[in-house]
Amino acid sequence: MGPHRLYGKIYPYEESLHVPLIVRLPRRMRGSHGAPRKLGTTVANIDVAPTILRLAEAKPCNRAGKCRMLDGRSLLRAIRSHGRRWPHDREILLELDGARAGALTPCNYRGVRTSDQLFVHYLGATQTRDSHGPCLPDDEFEHYELRSDPFQLSNVYPAAPGTAAADEERLLARRLTRLRDCAGIRGRDPEPASGHYCD
Repeated sequence: MGPHRLYGKIYPYEESLHVPLIVRLPRRMRGSHGAPRKLGTTVANIDVAPTILRLAEAKPCNRAGKCRMLDGRSLLRAIRSHGRRWPHDREILLELDGARAGALTPCNYRGVRTSDQLFVHYLGATQTRDSHGPCLPDDEFEHYELRSDPFQLSNVYPAAPGTAAADEERLLARRLTRLRDCAGIRGRDPEPASGHYCD
């Protein structure tokens, strides 16, 4: 459960976000001595479907003109290039709307996770001791610098005005706004209606 004393996978903290994924690779795709490669790339569950489609040499269409635009990327690109052909500062959108793990827990938030930053805007919380209570409006923020604070123990929000950290928070807030309506991958998919591709 980690230092945040979590009891459900709804939180935007590392202990809750991470999900084990084990993939058995063909020998030619393994590292030296047959050991699996460790990649320092940011991936998410949205990358699983594009990976399976790529392995099956399939497309996300069930018939002509009926296609789904996938937000994720095939992990094969990262594996085959040792992570070199993968976005190094990839942004992952984090969202929760309506779920409750218990009393006094978040029930509505939006956030962005990069390789070294986490920025979350909480919009609602169950603010009673009753886990089935209403999701009441909230307006709180958290910002963690994951390289210097990997356990997310020191919320640096709000940064002092005029500092590099304040600039970083503004950039993360803009990234979050852009990711909320992103779709598809540039160079692979047609331009989405929002004009915002996912990373």
